[in-house]
Amino acid sequence: MIVPKLTTYLVCALSTFSYAAVVKPPNAFALLESQDDLTIITTLIKEDPVLTRLYKTAKDITVVAPTDQSFKNLLNTSSIDLDGPLFPKDLVRAVEQQLVLEGRYPLSSFKKKAKYVPTKLANRTYVNLSGGRAVCRLALQNGQKSLHFGGTRISNVTQGDIAFKGGLLHKINLPVLTPFTISATAQGSRFPGVGIDNEALQTVASLGLLNELDKTRDVTIFTIANSAFDSKITVPSLKSVFQSLKYYVITPGVYYGNGFTGQSVKTLSGANVTLAGFGKGDLTVNGVKVILSDTFTVNGVIHVLEGPIFPDRK
Repeated sequence: MIVPKLTTYLVCALSTFSYAAVVKPPNAFALLESQDDLTIITTLIKEDPVLTRLYKTAKDITVVAPTDQSFKNLLNTSSIDLDGPLFPKDLVRAVEQQLVLEGRYPLSSFKKKAKYVPTKLANRTYVNLSGGRAVCRLALQNGQKSLHFGGTRISNVTQGDIAFKGGLLHKINLPVLTPFTISATAQGSRFPGVGIDNEALQTVASLGLLNELDKTRDVTIFTIANSAFDSKITVPSLKSVFQSLKYYVITPGVYYGNGFTGQSVKTLSGANVTLAGFGKGDLTVNGVKVILSDTFTVNGVIHVLEGPIFPDRK
């Protein structure tokens, strides 16, 4: 009679242990607090009641978290001053909101065919889009599960699919950036990681031709690669050339890579361009290859082309 009782006891004990082993943290904040290598992001969230509430209550989400070491590597220091000028509270809030993706995206969902998913960042200082949310690009890139937010900085997942009640957590190897204005993005040589080092865009910015576009909602810009841009063009001829700038701008309309489906879209000049290639190979604009896609800005996106585009090139 002792054996059945002992067996029953062991079964109950093991069942209790198994249940305890699979219990998930109740929310994203609780999970972050339990991770020894995420103390920086956890502290920043804890100091802001808005962020604390978001990370404790949001459900059906994916949280992306840069590790402590990623901050130290980026800043080239072993000591991080979270009260210093590198962590202004408004920017910290925007970044941490951006790290919360709407929906669950396990590591298995990172494919060569990129996904573009909305985040919890909706502050108009950083997002001037009709959709109301900043976007994150998820993709399998060079063998890495990569995420792209603002600027040109790309972060890779180092550990993922850590579950909590309501979602998943992925740890990444590089802190992320919010989107910047078109003009700031054009100054990539001055601000590495923020924007693109593109002579054509910088020249247009120096002429003040991007000021109005900075204020415009929903903008897609195409620009020409440095190797194809003639920097010796005179300013007067540039002004006439960038009358054709209108042919390199779509507004209203934000066409990320997933919008390159073969559709013909009207540009600011009134002429159309054909956007193609998504999921099939190289992205193209009227047949011209995109060599750098999806640089997200406050109000849209920039794509760099290997050469100029013309209305009659199909």
